[in-house]
This record gives sequence, structure tokens and C-alpha cells, in this order.
Amino acid sequence: MDRRGYGDSPDTARSDFETDAEDAVEVLGDGACAVGPGGAHLVGHGNGAVAALLATAHHPVVAGLLDRVRDGAPSIPDGVTTEQYLRAPGEGLGVAMPEPT
Repeated sequence: MDRRGYGDSPDTARSDFETDAEDAVEVLGDGACAVGPGGAHLVGHGNGAVAALLATAHHPVVAGLLDRVRDGAPSIPDGVTTEQYLRAPGEGLGVAMPEPT
């Protein structure tokens, strides 16, 4: 399965994570969010990961992840440096950023 506008999918005028998530749920059906044996595994990278998370947001494991990220993510004020901007998302989750080169 390719996101709209990517791979073998036709072009699209606008990319939208929520529409991509709805597409994934439609393709995978009710089994996409099954808990326990069976179900499906939805994997995405880059922007596709956002759609995968939205498509499975009500699954207990994903909901827990989203809660932790939401609660731990720092806000980024105006005027931050590039280094501060790149460091901030990981620090809120306890992930160290490699030294900039």
C-alpha cells in the first residue's frame, strides 16, 4: 500500500495525515486494530508513520505511546536556535541527540 501521491499511487494535490490514516483503516479493515493474536501490523516511516499512528490511535499500546509523547513533549518558544529545535523533541522523551556536526 502506498500513500496518496507516493509510489504507485496517483498524484494528489494535498497530503493529509488523517486521510492517509482513513485509507489505511479502510484497506486493513476491522482487523487492523485487533488486540491479541491476529490483526495486522501497520508500519510507516517518515510521514507514513504519522498516518500509521493516527490509524491505530485507539489501540491501547499506541494510545499509551501518544499519551507519553503528548505529556512529555516540550513546547518550543519563539527564538530558539537550530540546535535547541533539533534537541527538544528527543529530550522530552529522554532520548539524547547526537552532537551536531
